[in-house]
Amino acid sequence: KEADDQTIPDDALNEMKANIAFPLESNTVFDEVIFPELPREQAQEQLEKYNKEAQEAGFGKKHEEYQKEWEKNKRMRGGGRGGFRGGFRGGFMPRGGRFMRGGSRG
Repeated sequence: KEADDQTIPDDALNEMKANIAFPLESNTVFDEVIFPELPREQAQEQLEKYNKEAQEAGFGKKHEEYQKEWEKNKRMRGGGRGGFRGGFRGGFMPRGGRFMRGGSRG
């Protein structure tokens, strides 16, 4: 339950259970991951139990669909290599190498 005595819908909770994972030990984002109640191995077993139960109940597909959509859109955006985004905002760079903007000067 949340602070205002509102409950989290079961579907949302099961979707989270189906997709939750611990960071890998080789992860460089975190300096340290602490498991205060169970050793990491036992906590991993419990987490896998949550994943399995929720996935067997049909949850976890939203994340997979989101990932597929993200990858598809990433390819359409140029694979994260720039494409037309970024670059020369507000103008264009012709082959001669001089940056040009719209409007006249002088």
